[in-house]
Amino acid sequence: MAESQGAVTKLVQKSLEATPYACKSLIPLSGGTSNYLYHGTLMETLPDGTTVVIIKHTEPHLFSNKDFKLTTTRTFYESQILKYLAAFPAQSVSHNNITISTPKLLHYDPGTNTQVHTHHPSSTCTDLKSYVLKYHTAITPSTASVIGHSLGNWLKKFHCWANSPAQNEVREVMEGNHAMRTLKLAINYTNLVTMIDSFPKILGGSRDVFESVEKEMLAWINGGGEGNRELIHGDFWCGNVLLPDALLSPSTPAAIFITDHELSHLSTPIFDLAQMCAELYMLTYFKSIPAGKEILTAFLEGYGLIEENKRWRILMYIGCHLICWGSRTAGWGTLEQVEACVELGRDLVVNGWERNREWCMREGWAFLIED
Repeated sequence: MAESQGAVTKLVQKSLEATPYACKSLIPLSGGTSNYLYHGTLMETLPDGTTVVIIKHTEPHLFSNKDFKLTTTRTFYESQILKYLAAFPAQSVSHNNITISTPKLLHYDPGTNTQVHTHHPSSTCTDLKSYVLKYHTAITPSTASVIGHSLGNWLKKFHCWANSPAQNEVREVMEGNHAMRTLKLAINYTNLVTMIDSFPKILGGSRDVFESVEKEMLAWINGGGEGNRELIHGDFWCGNVLLPDALLSPSTPAAIFITDHELSHLSTPIFDLAQMCAELYMLTYFKSIPAGKEILTAFLEGYGLIEENKRWRILMYIGCHLICWGSRTAGWGTLEQVEACVELGRDLVVNGWERNREWCMREGWAFLIED
């Protein structure tokens, strides 16, 4: 196991030196929490003209916290889903002038847990969260609508393709990513009850509902077997959406990359939908940026028909995310804002569980429960 950034860099360079992806420079990239990421400049230009790549190296712990142990099998499963995604028909198909695709897997070294991916088409790209924070109110409602609608359209096509009978093989492979499914459930949902201790005055009265939500969700995901679980991205949020770092307009063609597939596993598409919705909502809630909510509503419109039962689950799981993540994102807001976010999360969980349509209509969440 490499112990430092320098040691990892040397390991990565050595693992690639006998491949077409040997690099003359490796520049560490910031922003990731799980893996070591590099912008690599190749020694030799590839036949298709490629000169730069993204290199992703995995250690048996989080990049951001060496005490948080995490299996390196996650890099194997990411390499597998990326290989299958090369045949995804919606790859690189323009929708509203936006072309969405996933990085291509160029190389995978299981011995060192190192992957080489294609770089985003733009030399200067950023993630959607950073984009919204940077361009703020300059993002017009029409641009927000195009971005959100395109993301929803892509995700729906991905869920349909990944769970079609023709993709039985990829599902059988990704079913093995148990560790990441367990992690996803733990950090986003089964952590819900334990959060009561952090906010006892706000959450204490909802313990029974929280326990019921957790029990029902685990039974639904783990107890139903085949037919209940579907292949999902697993970490679908605005931090894993890359786009050009330039103010876009609806008439400007743009390329978007959907990255970080190591949490891809079989559970429920609701997790992908709820995570993206919650993160976009927090951009508006904490930073008063209209584009967050505008992208959110367009995202759901782009995804299309969602049956009523799933809409109520999305509402609950947005609430779970606000409680478990909105309360711990450093620098997002004041203590009062954080507590209000947790309170809103509680209300979403409780009213989603009780299917309280009147509350949703009154509090501005009708867009989520109405077709």
